Amino acid sequence: MTGEPIPVPSSLRGREDGSAAQHPTTSSVVKSGTMMGVFIPCLKNILGIIYYIRFSWIVCMAGIGVSLSAIATNGAMKRGGPYYLIVRALGLEVGVSIGLCFFLGNAVAGSMRVCYAFILELAK
Repeated sequence: MTGEPIPVPSSLRGREDGSAAQHPTTSSVVKSGTMMGVFIPCLKNILGIIYYIRFSWIVCMAGIGVSLSAIATNGAMKRGGPYYLIVRALGLEVGVSIGLCFFLGNAVAGSMRVCYAFILELAK
């Protein structure tokens, strides 16, 4: 942990007769420690794999965000709210299908709210 050189043994484990090959150029080994020798290389490997696998997903999410920003900032919003923006940016065909979903969602939400208020009145 202090960075001091450690002497290399003269023979490999189990071969005390000295017939094992020696390292001709290296006479000492410097230990890197737990942080620089184990933790940092493992962290680099893990993050590298995550970046490699998730790069396309990250680019996709950034592209979707930029597209939504471009649609939302495409001029002033007039009467119609988000439906107006969708029709103007994506076209009439997409706007009609999304507008139908908006209409059905609001109709169901309104009826559920009326039923909920009625049930609260009956509980009193």
